[in-house]
Amino acid sequence: MAQAGLRVTCLERDETIAALASFNLRNTSAHVVKADATDFLVDSDIDVVFVDPARRDPQAARKSDGSSYRIFNPDDWSPSWSFIQTLSERVPVVAKVAPGIGDDSLGSWDCQWISADGDLVEALATSRKTGQHGETGRRSATLLSSSALEPLSIPGGHFTRPSPLGQWLVIPDAALIRASALDFLATQIDGGLVNEHIAWLTSSDEPAVRSLTGLDPVPATLLRIEVVLPVNEKLIAQEIARFETSGLTIMTRGVPINVDALRKKVFKKKTPGAAELVLAIYRDDPNNVALLCRRITAQQPE
Repeated sequence: MAQAGLRVTCLERDETIAALASFNLRNTSAHVVKADATDFLVDSDIDVVFVDPARRDPQAARKSDGSSYRIFNPDDWSPSWSFIQTLSERVPVVAKVAPGIGDDSLGSWDCQWISADGDLVEALATSRKTGQHGETGRRSATLLSSSALEPLSIPGGHFTRPSPLGQWLVIPDAALIRASALDFLATQIDGGLVNEHIAWLTSSDEPAVRSLTGLDPVPATLLRIEVVLPVNEKLIAQEIARFETSGLTIMTRGVPINVDALRKKVFKKKTPGAAELVLAIYRDDPNNVALLCRRITAQQPE
């Protein structure tokens, strides 16, 4: 922000981190103030406040790998979501929030979910100062790729209709799912949701599905459905045994399954050099559905 020519004041209540920030910003015009954001008086003529609340508890017990646990309740962040909302009543705010933040917390704030090479990494919530066109509650997804020159930005917040199960299963990028931006993909593939409650898509239009491989970033994992099964471990194991495969990836949606335990039960034999199989299991009525699939990439022939 400072390098872009903005006048920047940075707030940090931890003395050591404030000192490090001052050192890192020494070649810019940014000014670091050691202060608690909740006690700092923000002038009403400020153009925008960017807030990156702490979402991990540094005092809590650590995981076995040494990392701290995430704080899932937005009102337990530092500063809290309640404070950020109150601040937004005075000045425009952009807040870096947990990608899993719910609509009940966001309300009418705009929110953009960002993925990088298929991994959901960020979410940015934006509020407008009262009187500046109001808040819109817009949702959007931005997909980044290490090989793409430009990001792929997709508006969200749209309803997506279900469709009968076709020959293809399309697993959307997580940013699209969070932003309710699946209608973009459904239109592209002339398909719809496998189930009104499940954020996976299906289609029978092979050329349309394969056309997604020409996008960069590719907005979804593309799978050709080989076998449709009930969720029955014995039947699934029998079908997997019919295929030559070097590995088995298991994806689930809406079904609580111990993936590692299931893999040990149904996958018995590897074929080195063979293509991987994907077992996709999702909730459906009256019975859950298991799909044995192969991945499709841009390099694979028709």
